[in-house]
Amino acid sequence: MLPDLTAMLQQCAPNVGPVTMMAIIKTESAGHPFILADAGPGKLPWSERKHLVRTLRPQSAAAAAAMVKDLVSDGHIVAIGLTQVNVRNLPALGLTVEQVLDPCTNIATGARILTDFYSSALKTLGTSDKQAALQAALSAYWSGDFRRGFEGGYVEQVIKNAGLAVELKVPSLAVGTVLRTPTGRIKVGREYQLTAYASALDVRHSGAQAGSLQKVSFDPRSAPLAAAGFGPGE
Repeated sequence: MLPDLTAMLQQCAPNVGPVTMMAIIKTESAGHPFILADAGPGKLPWSERKHLVRTLRPQSAAAAAAMVKDLVSDGHIVAIGLTQVNVRNLPALGLTVEQVLDPCTNIATGARILTDFYSSALKTLGTSDKQAALQAALSAYWSGDFRRGFEGGYVEQVIKNAGLAVELKVPSLAVGTVLRTPTGRIKVGREYQLTAYASALDVRHSGAQAGSLQKVSFDPRSAPLAAAGFGPGE
């Protein structure tokens, strides 16, 4: 584990909150700079590969680079280093395996991927709630979309590793709330009863006749980059 990770975060990821970045590193690698995760052959679906995932702990950057290259040559997906950068992201990021094994470069790369997802979450989910967007970005960091990181427990684990309590609190829907959907917007002007089921949201006006429903499809999944690791989005 790196002795002065806090100082490195300030230097290598100045635009990401240090508590957030430290929690991601703790979740992904426990602070081990050369740790690798081999997720098996990329030709297999995640449902099969998830049983093949293994952790490798080389003791040097050179040994780690050699392992990554051998695995990639066999068609495997590998996550690398402190922030577990997916080897498939390296060409788009303009990085080599050796470069991303440098701890500062690895942290900066993880921060860049998280920032891209955070920016996308703010726009795609149509929210000004920065914490909600951050949690959606954390979901995408692991799974590649804004939903499955919640379902798989990753977001909750990162929050716990940040030293924060995980609390579920469902707020009241306020008059004036805008529900954003792929097909448009619906503004709540009076009291509505909301019933959620499966992937759809039914909106029933409290003063409408029985059976008068307006169905709103809502699917928040979106991801501009491959996830940093190799969750079910792979």
